[in-house]
Formats: sequence, C-alpha cells, structure tokens
Amino acid sequence: MWTTPSAKCSSPSTPPAATRCWRQAGRCLKAGSTFTRPAPFFIEAVPLGVAKDVSLAGLLEEMGLTRDNLMACGDGLNDRSMIRYAGVGVAMQNAEPPVKEAADYVTEADNNHDGVAEAIEKFIL
Repeated sequence: MWTTPSAKCSSPSTPPAATRCWRQAGRCLKAGSTFTRPAPFFIEAVPLGVAKDVSLAGLLEEMGLTRDNLMACGDGLNDRSMIRYAGVGVAMQNAEPPVKEAADYVTEADNNHDGVAEAIEKFIL
C-alpha cells in the first residue's frame, strides 16, 4: 500500500513563538513539505501527500471498506482532512472554528471530557 517512507517533524512551543515560526516555515523548507498547526502551540511538517485522510483511505482499502464505514473525530487543524473525508466527521467542542466547520457534527463535550465517547454513543452504538 505505502511505497515511500514518510516522516513528520513536530515542534511544540509557546503560541507567540509558534506563530513566528509558522510565518517563516515556508521560507525555511523546500516545496516538498506541508505545514499544519494542530494547535496554537504546535507546528507539524510532513512530506507533500502525507495526510490523515490519505492514510485512512489506504487503511479502508486494505480492509475492504469505504469511507461510509468511517467515523473520524478530531480537534486540531491537522484533523480537517480526515473529518471531511469520513462518512461521519466529528469535531470536539474545543476544536478550532475551521475544524468545526469541516465536521458533520460537533460534540457537546470536549476531548478531555468524553467527546469521543459521545460521538461513539450517538453514531455507532
């Protein structure tokens, strides 16, 4: 299924320092990388084409399933692709606004207070 290795570089920092780094990131690396900000204090760099939706599509194919069989839950900006891809995309209550906009459903609870359990009870059980 996967023919090339992938690597991820993650860097936690203070939100102001992460913002400065985010602004400079495109100038620092070659065009072969994608940058995401899962949270205000975090930056990730991955090779182009590496994303959660792509990984889930490969996994579903291996399992003989479709995206209609998939529920994806997330709260970070790097979760948007899988939330949009899934048959049911769920954003946690504490997710950033663009994540909530990508979701089919936003939980009443956040990820620290059983938001995923809420989604499982609503859509799976």
